[in-house]
Amino acid sequence: MDEFIDGAIEAGISVVFTSGNNPEPFMKQLKDNDIKVIHVASSVRFAKKAELLGCDAVVVNGYECGGHPGKNDTTSLTLIQKATQELSIPIIAAGGFSTGKSVLAALALGADGVQMGTRFLMAKENQLHQNVKEHLINSTEIDTIMVKKSIGKMARVLKTSHAIELAQKEEHGAAFEEIFPYISGESYSELIHNGNLSSGVIALGQTIGPIDDIKSTAEIMEEIVDDYKSRLLHLTGGRTIPLQ
Repeated sequence: MDEFIDGAIEAGISVVFTSGNNPEPFMKQLKDNDIKVIHVASSVRFAKKAELLGCDAVVVNGYECGGHPGKNDTTSLTLIQKATQELSIPIIAAGGFSTGKSVLAALALGADGVQMGTRFLMAKENQLHQNVKEHLINSTEIDTIMVKKSIGKMARVLKTSHAIELAQKEEHGAAFEEIFPYISGESYSELIHNGNLSSGVIALGQTIGPIDDIKSTAEIMEEIVDDYKSRLLHLTGGRTIPLQ
């Protein structure tokens, strides 16, 4: 990762997100260049470690998330509340958030912000192949599957016949060489760029359920804000409560 860190510094990047491993080897270099570091953690224990290392904020991602949820199967509902009790740095909630209602829920649980990935797969600006986007429109909250357990990198991805086949091979003890073609960069590229659903795997959260359209990023943001305000107004009996 050294070259990426050097590149971020050279480009004048002001915020860097780290994940997947301990960010400690890069903290001094980043901090010496006035870069804020936000670490992604799948458990409160890892989040507390990130705070101890000097991270400026953490993303806590629950089991519902697309991609890597960690090994504890802890849902966002539980994880966010626990994290707010244990940490003093800002907490960004991830995993299960795609609507204004879910943003309101995250803030009610104590989060300072929300990170969304799955929702923006369906943005017009996203270069994901149209075939895949149209497939996702008809997907529900049960159309994800966990793979890569056998190599210690468990990930939630779109449930396709290809992903199911991968999961079955892992269950039967397939060697890494047998599963690599399913998760290689080449197979991933074939899926996202050429729309071949019989190749690769793509991270997808359970929150794909409420998403049933393709909109511009601006439209998505407007929809989220309107949904948030509408639900907040309903909960407060029509009284306006200013955001702090």
